[in-house]
Amino acid sequence: MLHGDHLAHAILQSNMKCIQYLKKNFPECVVQNKVVRSKLAEVVFHDSKKLQILQSMLFPKIKKQIQQSYENMKNCHQYASFIVELPLLHQTLSFCPWFDEIVLVSASHHACWKRFMHRGFSSNQFVKRLQYFCSEKQIYALPQPKSIIYNDGSIDHLKNQINKIFS
Repeated sequence: MLHGDHLAHAILQSNMKCIQYLKKNFPECVVQNKVVRSKLAEVVFHDSKKLQILQSMLFPKIKKQIQQSYENMKNCHQYASFIVELPLLHQTLSFCPWFDEIVLVSASHHACWKRFMHRGFSSNQFVKRLQYFCSEKQIYALPQPKSIIYNDGSIDHLKNQINKIFS
């Protein structure tokens, strides 16, 4: 399973072309050739144009890494499924044709808020990021059939929903 956020973090920390791009477009977010992700998040989640600038650089690189990973997995003939977890899928619709099925994992705003607070963020930071969450209208505009997992309960409840979809 590939995690889109993990791919993005790796690109931001190790790809010198990306770091140079960030130095040019977000100079306050790069210190000694290291991306300060908390500062970058603060900047881009307060300005949708800056988020678009970041995404225009990151998304093609993430897409390329997903493609390479898929090709590697396909060539080794060891796995029956290839799963990619992508936050903000509604903003990355160019990825959709690649997938046989989209499974949306959703949670109530209250559950998201509790998890966000537990990670040490503020209510103000949550409100700023909330505008980028997928709305119900956006969910149903996704171009392929999909399943929805509601992640408001326990980890066992979540696992049961996943097992129903993939068994």
